[in-house]
Amino acid sequence: MDIHPPDKPIHSWRDFALHLVTITIGILIALGLDAFIEAVHWRHVVHEAEANIDSELRDNKEQVGLAKALVGIQSEHRKILSFLNDEIAHGKSDIHGFNLSHPITGLTATSWETSEAIGALAHMPYVEVKRYDGAYNLQRHFEDVQQRGLNNVLSSMAFVAAQDPTKMGKQELRRARDQIMTSLSSLEAERQIASQLSQAYNQALYPKQENGPTQEKSK
Repeated sequence: MDIHPPDKPIHSWRDFALHLVTITIGILIALGLDAFIEAVHWRHVVHEAEANIDSELRDNKEQVGLAKALVGIQSEHRKILSFLNDEIAHGKSDIHGFNLSHPITGLTATSWETSEAIGALAHMPYVEVKRYDGAYNLQRHFEDVQQRGLNNVLSSMAFVAAQDPTKMGKQELRRARDQIMTSLSSLEAERQIASQLSQAYNQALYPKQENGPTQEKSK
């Protein structure tokens, strides 16, 4: 902003006061305009950030929905557990064949991290940032638990594929049973946290709705 000297000489205090008032008004108008432009800019940035985060959370919620498959995986682990107990107790079992797998969820936090990097979160209402942050924190926890669950299932798969379990000694069978029980426990923890995470996504996306999404959050 440029401040120009008066066009004509100042001959009295009145002229000086008038010139001072004119400069002051001009400065206030310029500052107000700058503030308005800045506010409009951040309003647009925040709106776009909210839209991107909401889209990311909806996609993540669909991915976490795949965790329903964990119930089937748990059932297969219990089947193997029953087989091992039969082999340990009786040396034989009526259970034949196992099928183990584990779903991988492709959860992302790119929109959240980008919004934080560009400063958009600082201009969002605190309660909104808190909701988002809670969902993403639980998401990170779920990813850690999911990785442990995957590692345990892979170890269980290794047992299934390594050798004929009907030819294992009782000590090997007991070690295999311990591994299956550890894997089963981690799968249950993963399933429960997945359910909590789905609720956290709902709370972040639909804060005014207690029983699930019926309409999109207004912007």
